Amino acid sequence: MKTYLSIDLDYWNEQSHARAVDDLDYLIDEICGRELPFKVVFDHEKLLSHLRQFDFRRLINVDFHSDVANIDTCSELQLNCGTWVNFVPHCRSREYLWVHPGSLAFGRCDQRTNVRFPDIYTGWGDVEETNKDWRKLLDWKDVVAVGISLSPDFTAEQVLADFIVKLHAYGRFKYVVVDSP
Repeated sequence: MKTYLSIDLDYWNEQSHARAVDDLDYLIDEICGRELPFKVVFDHEKLLSHLRQFDFRRLINVDFHSDVANIDTCSELQLNCGTWVNFVPHCRSREYLWVHPGSLAFGRCDQRTNVRFPDIYTGWGDVEETNKDWRKLLDWKDVVAVGISLSPDFTAEQVLADFIVKLHAYGRFKYVVVDSP
């Protein structure tokens, strides 16, 4: 199934440094080795223009936060880093999979409640969440593009530094576009 992969670096905030480094190496090797188009943005909602360029059936979001709100409880939903998933076009005919590191404390971005994440109305055709290893969930041959959010307001400085060092070390910048803050 054609998949757009969205990554927020804050996913690794509570992971060990070794795990973060290993995952970031793997991510960059796969993206650059497969010559996949990808975009790096400061804030997650800035990926919308990028993902609109691709035909995909499933959005996988590897992130500490779900970045989706319950549209039944929001009178006027504003686009931001915590609601951008609600603004993906044609979401009624698509699947959304949120891959989180294990904590559901930030499952919903419209309010903090103990309502299970899939039991909210998002407008998506199918919504799921998991804390399984994101690398094992992916079939890279189905990935059409990758979007990466630095999220400097939420991401640990060490994770940001590791990512930037790894990207520079690879030296494959023709696939990268970084927005302005």
